[in-house]
Amino acid sequence: MDTQKGLIWLFVLILGLLLFLYPQSALAGSPKLQLGEPQYDESLIKLDVQFQDLFDQDSRTSLQSGVPATLVFQWVLRKEVYGWRDTEVGSGEIRNRVIFDVLEEEFFLFNHQGRPLGACTAVAEIESSLCTQEEFVLRGFDPLDKEESYYVEMEISLIVLSDEQVRGFEDWLSGGSADGSEEDPVVLEISLEEGDVSFGFSDMALGFVKRMAGISERKVKAESPKVQWVEKQAPGNSERQR
Repeated sequence: MDTQKGLIWLFVLILGLLLFLYPQSALAGSPKLQLGEPQYDESLIKLDVQFQDLFDQDSRTSLQSGVPATLVFQWVLRKEVYGWRDTEVGSGEIRNRVIFDVLEEEFFLFNHQGRPLGACTAVAEIESSLCTQEEFVLRGFDPLDKEESYYVEMEISLIVLSDEQVRGFEDWLSGGSADGSEEDPVVLEISLEEGDVSFGFSDMALGFVKRMAGISERKVKAESPKVQWVEKQAPGNSERQR
C-alpha cells in the first residue's frame, strides 16, 4: 500500500513539474488589439484592425506543423447615449481559417466559406494586416444616423483546433465520446506486484493534456474610437439658413 501511495505522489510531482515548465512560452507577452476609427459607407463600416502577440509560441509551432487555426472576430456596434447605457445597433461574428503551407512556407487566410483572403510569409503580417492591406468590413445593421456618435467593440479569439475537435477531445478525456455515448472514464493504471492502482485525471491534469495536444484559445478585446460622421446642427439652424 505504501508503494502505491508513493507512486501516486511521484506521478503528481512529475505532473506538477511539467505544468510549471510547459507554460513558460506563454509569458512572451499579453495579446494587444488596436482598432482604427470606423468609417461609415451607407450599408457597411470599415475599420483598421491590428493585433499583437495573439499567436504565442505554442500556436505558431502548431500552425507550422500543419495544424489549422481559426480566428474568430466577434463585434458589437454601439451608439453612444449620454446619461444612459449605450445602445447596441448591430453585432456579428466573422471566422477566418489560417493554414500554413509547409511546401510554399506561406500562411493562407480563408473566410468561413473557404474563399481565399490573402497569403503572407510571417505571422506578423497576419496580425498587422490579415495578409491584406484592406480594411476590416462589418455588415448587417440598419442605416445609421450620421449625427450620432458610434463605436465598435471587438473580441478576437484564436482557436488552434475547431470547436468540434475540442468538444470531441474533451468528451473523450472525460469519459464520453463525440457522439454523446457513454464510455469508461480516462484513468491511469499502474501495475504493481501488490495490485493495480487506478485513478481518474483531475481538472488540472485534463487542462495540461489539452494544452499538450495543442488545444488552446487566446483572446483579446478592444474598443474603437467614438466617431460622429456629421456634426449635429443646433436646433433652429436649419430654419435660419432658409
